Amino acid sequence: MCNEPERLLPQVNQKVEVLWPKDEKYYPDTIVSIDEATQKRHILYDYGDKEFLDFNVEKWRLIPKRPSMVHSNNFTFHQLRKAI
Repeated sequence: MCNEPERLLPQVNQKVEVLWPKDEKYYPDTIVSIDEATQKRHILYDYGDKEFLDFNVEKWRLIPKRPSMVHSNNFTFHQLRKAI
C-alpha cells in the first residue's frame, strides 16, 4: 500500500512540461488527446514535435494557467489602463 496520494494526470488542452533526462531540462507542451486503451497522452511540444507518453512514468509538471488581463474582472485592457 502506498502512502502517497494518487496524482491526477493531465487532461486534454492542459499545458505541461516534460523532463528530458539527457538534457536535464523541462520542455513545454500541450496535451492534445488521450489514448483510452493505454491512457497515454498525445502531446504537442511548443516547438512542433508530437509523441505519446505515459505520464505515470514520465517526470512532468503542470504549467499554471495565467489569468487573462484582457478581460480580468469584466474590465477590458483599455479600461484598466485608463484607471491607472
